Amino acid sequence: MTIWAGESELHGEVLPKQEAEKVYQEEKSKGNDTGLASKEACETYQFRVSPVRAQSETRVRFVYYQPLAIDTGVGRYVYPLEEGGTDDAGASFWTANPRVERSFSVVLELKSAAPVADVRMPGFEDAAIERLDTGRYRVRIDRAAAALDRDFVFYYRLQDGLPGRIELIPYRTVGDGPGTFMMVVTPARTCSR
Repeated sequence: MTIWAGESELHGEVLPKQEAEKVYQEEKSKGNDTGLASKEACETYQFRVSPVRAQSETRVRFVYYQPLAIDTGVGRYVYPLEEGGTDDAGASFWTANPRVERSFSVVLELKSAAPVADVRMPGFEDAAIERLDTGRYRVRIDRAAAALDRDFVFYYRLQDGLPGRIELIPYRTVGDGPGTFMMVVTPARTCSR
């Protein structure tokens, strides 16, 4: 998470939830610029920024990584924008604007260990697509006053004839404590179109 408050730029760090809340409250009580991003449920994040000063701009950038399932050589990523999934009591709690007033932008970077044949985004054909390498793409969408009536869906297709592979991504916090890992197993593609 990065916060731009006036001329200040704050970069976040990942902490256990209770510790992050404590740091946020301490910095807020001192009157310092601070922010907190927390995952509340699957695909539900809460962001807090303090203080938000009158007549000034405060921007937040949030970056996260998500492994994607691949089915018959096609990967799919969905970023929900369309209204839905909120009960009537929740929907009556606030008002929602179905359009972005100033600008709407998406920057997505795909990093695939396997070579990618092509990418597409239905409804966002005006996206700038940059091929960085055989398995890396960067997609940028910039629109003024965009409607939020459809989800952002990104598809990518792996090259045909790829062998199966196993990738291991280890993680350990600073110190000698235990770590974790994520293993991604991609079977060889044996079916034809």
